[in-house]
Amino acid sequence: MPKRSAVAIAVAALLLLAACGREGVPGEVTSLQDASPSPSASTAAVASATPAATKKAAAASATPAASTAAPAASARPSETVEPGTFRRPTGGRYTYAYEGKGTDPTNPAGPERSFEGKRYTEVSHSANDYTFVGTNSEDSTRTTTKTTWSSTKVELTFIEIQTQVGTFSCRFDPPLVITKFPVKAETYPSQTFKGEGNACDGKLDITVVKRESATDAAGKPWDAWQVKVHTETRSSNFDITTDETRWVSPELGIEVRSNANSNGNFKSGAFSGKISGTAVSTLEKYP
Repeated sequence: MPKRSAVAIAVAALLLLAACGREGVPGEVTSLQDASPSPSASTAAVASATPAATKKAAAASATPAASTAAPAASARPSETVEPGTFRRPTGGRYTYAYEGKGTDPTNPAGPERSFEGKRYTEVSHSANDYTFVGTNSEDSTRTTTKTTWSSTKVELTFIEIQTQVGTFSCRFDPPLVITKFPVKAETYPSQTFKGEGNACDGKLDITVVKRESATDAAGKPWDAWQVKVHTETRSSNFDITTDETRWVSPELGIEVRSNANSNGNFKSGAFSGKISGTAVSTLEKYP
């Protein structure tokens, strides 16, 4: 297995765990029954995301978007979101610059290797059901998550991640609550994975910490909610624990930055070993 592929496995693992509870609620502005500022799509709480990439990654030119080019993150005029409201993510492509380090599971004693590139999230929806498809510029990994929106909460209903070494998925039953309305600083009860699929063994812990400013890749500050997400996932091929911090913008309804670190074990055929890695990412472009 090429070294590049080995590193890609570690990246895929990070993406898999980050995907749980990652996506926020997409769409229109919705009033919340609360006078205090609500952590908007902090729902991002579990919304998608990545912490600000270093200057090098942030400065890297963005890969051209699909058929419709997205404007630079700093190009859209600022929109005021009144306290007690948040904006659901607009459908389309969101581009993030990311970089980090990961171990090679085929060489556990070897040093961590660096990686950097672009991460893309395609958002679409039908009524209150939203789909987020994530890809990246490093390999063929593809992550699909689905959420359902209501007036009181956002639930994660499905996750699937396709990697070079296999496909892992879970249709959660019951769904995982990734955001509560009105959003506020609080710790959600720990949730255990249950459902149909080969990645339905694990747990999710979410804490909405506080509201603070976060900058995108262009240096534009956004009002955001800081959210801590702890995920433990197990399957016949791996067991991994990931801790992530996300900064979700009430105006965008999706994360502006995030950082994550994970560690665990991986095995597939003749390849097995320890997995550990860190990754940071920052929003560059959005619809």
